[in-house]
Amino acid sequence: MVTYDHALTHPAEFLLVSLNTMGETNGWALILNRIGRIVWYRAPAGGHSMLVPRVARSGDHLVLETDTYWSTGTAEDSTIRRVTIGNKVLMTIPVPGLHHGWDERTDGTIVWGASRSGIDGEQLWAVDPAGNYRLVWDDDTWDVPGIVASNTTTWEESEDTVLLSFWTNSSVIEIDFASGEILREFGTVPESWSFHPEESQFSFQHGVNYTDAQTLILSTHTQQGREQRVREYALHEPSETLVEIWSYGEGEGLYAPTWGEAFRLDNGNTALNTGSDPLIREVTSNGETAWDLRWSGNKTLGHMTFIGGLSDLYALEGR
Repeated sequence: MVTYDHALTHPAEFLLVSLNTMGETNGWALILNRIGRIVWYRAPAGGHSMLVPRVARSGDHLVLETDTYWSTGTAEDSTIRRVTIGNKVLMTIPVPGLHHGWDERTDGTIVWGASRSGIDGEQLWAVDPAGNYRLVWDDDTWDVPGIVASNTTTWEESEDTVLLSFWTNSSVIEIDFASGEILREFGTVPESWSFHPEESQFSFQHGVNYTDAQTLILSTHTQQGREQRVREYALHEPSETLVEIWSYGEGEGLYAPTWGEAFRLDNGNTALNTGSDPLIREVTSNGETAWDLRWSGNKTLGHMTFIGGLSDLYALEGR
């Protein structure tokens, strides 16, 4: 723990995050308190990797993936489990092809970016609570050059769309969940929106999502060199331009060779992590550090969720 200013932090008492030991197959989902103490943990089935632990939309259990891609080289056996905080497995859901990101809709449907083979060839799949699978989108319908592989899948409730981020071409597309149609394209591929200013263009972005104000926020490398930024953009629809309205990271010495994340908290603070250079930070709108937690060694942080308290997660345990 480097910094903890209680007066500046979001009131959430706990944080769910994944921690993976690189060079090994072990990953964990952790719940930490605000002083960085681990109060709960669980490993994926089979000792594989885990990048995106989530609290279920219902709020009373956890949803954890077992990602086989990083340990076996194939994602065909990847699964998602619904688990109580007492470590009771409620359901195991096969999600073949899962290698990076996934999300859950409010009706319990799971959506994920699926690899067809290796790192080239991407699809978006969904499975509803009844076990019905549906191919939502296939990159065969997306006429772009080069390799196509995703690193973030984010479901957006307001318009029932999915943001799919691609590390291979520094691009993001927004897909209508019902029709599979691409509604918006951001980044470097043809037909993408422009950036203002031009130097705010993202590169090797991760953790792409919309804020409650419908601005786009993400973690990105800079165009100029080895430095990490959080960038927030307003969407100017008439000109199809992403207008940078806020950024964080200049001069902070942040850099993650892989992974990373950023999102806006409901008190106006921004939470970020630097993935394979394992640091979690919460900053205010003027860039003041409210919370700063770091790990040593060769580890990678995945998706984060702030949790107000643990009482709802104990609901299924009868406590």
